[in-house]
Amino acid sequence: MAFDPTTHPHRRYNPLTGEWVLVSPHRTKRPWQGKVETPPQQARPEYDPACYLCPGNQRAGKGKNPKYKTTHVFTNDFAALLPNVPKVALPPESLLRSTSVRGTSRVICFSPRHDLTLPEMSIKAIRKVVDVWADQTEELGEQYRWVQVFENKGEMMGASNPHPHGQIWAGDFLPNIVATEDHQQRLYYEKNKRPLLLDYAELEHEQKERIVVENADWLAVVPYWAVWPFEILLLPRQHVQRLPDLRLRQRKSLAAILQALLIRYDNLFEIAFPYSMGWHGAPFDDDNHDHWQLHAHFYPPLLRSATVRKFMVGYEMLAEAQRDITPEQAAQRLRDVPGVHYKRIIKKRKWTKEELLAAGFKQYSRKKQLILARYLPASESPKVIKTDWDTLIAEAGYVICYEVGKDVPLKSSIDDYTHWPVRPDIFQRDYDDWDDDTWEATPAQQQLLSKGCKPYYKSASVWGKYLTEAVYTHTLESVEPVEVPPGAWLVISQQGEVWSASDEDFRSRYEVTS
Repeated sequence: MAFDPTTHPHRRYNPLTGEWVLVSPHRTKRPWQGKVETPPQQARPEYDPACYLCPGNQRAGKGKNPKYKTTHVFTNDFAALLPNVPKVALPPESLLRSTSVRGTSRVICFSPRHDLTLPEMSIKAIRKVVDVWADQTEELGEQYRWVQVFENKGEMMGASNPHPHGQIWAGDFLPNIVATEDHQQRLYYEKNKRPLLLDYAELEHEQKERIVVENADWLAVVPYWAVWPFEILLLPRQHVQRLPDLRLRQRKSLAAILQALLIRYDNLFEIAFPYSMGWHGAPFDDDNHDHWQLHAHFYPPLLRSATVRKFMVGYEMLAEAQRDITPEQAAQRLRDVPGVHYKRIIKKRKWTKEELLAAGFKQYSRKKQLILARYLPASESPKVIKTDWDTLIAEAGYVICYEVGKDVPLKSSIDDYTHWPVRPDIFQRDYDDWDDDTWEATPAQQQLLSKGCKPYYKSASVWGKYLTEAVYTHTLESVEPVEVPPGAWLVISQQGEVWSASDEDFRSRYEVTS
């Protein structure tokens, strides 16, 4: 039997920490009977008067926030590190050893908006966050050896306030994990004369297996040695030691890749995807740091769904880290989700009248117009139908509807007439037999009748909205989100199905008075 890394247990080495992780891909087949948790509430107001991070509000401590308009930084009212601490250290030979530390802790409010997480912000707004990360790191690095930029997103990761924010802790010491990374990178550099993570980025770029998103300056991968199910290592593709060293182009492209990556995180289970993330760069001291490469870690806990997380317990607490799905499988799942945030995609669901009116929709009655339709036989399936901005796939049993008015001339093929697919259940619900006894078929209509079409008309009214800006939809037949441009109509049926139509088509089919 040949070894198969997708089904057989094995260990993978992490050169950045010197540790191993146990991979057990065969365990993904086991049933889950553990705890199922309720997904967190997603709806939040733009401003919350009770939030101690919103502009103008009283904070949890003594301070009050200014009415800030962009990314805002302040010293944490409950800081974990303090700048004025007396120096003391117990003898190194003691079993009970400690030393005093000095530092500071700051909070970064990403946006004045209480309801916008990083993936929902514009690239321009995320760029401001990147600049603040860099500026704060540079400022604190003048005083402290280590500056840690991080974000805990979501209640699951211990975030004490839902207002999107991150933190910066700076101290006069090198923390354990960073010291390990420093040691491992130094060893690799001494042997190979190149930064470990720069070589790793080039290797991942060549293999493509574990890359989730990339651009000219950055790549985000599920690392070969990942511990958490959908862990990400974000790497520059050029040698960069610290956040302040990033050039203007790299900062802009960093904002873009952060948005692209975090959108995929949110879209995986269609929630505000929880994680802890943080930046690691070269320490601020007098040592040579040619071995260092800037990078960010993302550690999300979710495993199977929005309600099932990975727990680091048992064997993992007592022996070594373990994962089930392989990093390659995790990367593929993240690549497969849409690149448009799920909150921006309008799709079929139950809509209330109040929701539709609030969103700018109006109800429109259907004009009684002749539709010629036929059921698609298996011999023609699947049938690809292209519209102005979408490509639809019709399977056997779908109904193909043709709109051929009395002024439409005879054409060489029935596919040359305006046509679209309709699921058979929807067709039976929304279309009625044509009941005008005075109707006389034109040559074009006779051609369709000869191909098995029968006359119908659509009787159902719809909700419609003329678009002044682009939106994304999941239409009835499209798998990927489709961008519907300004000047088109977004249409929602009484049952919640979503589709689009050009202004000319919509006005020809529905009673539009303005």
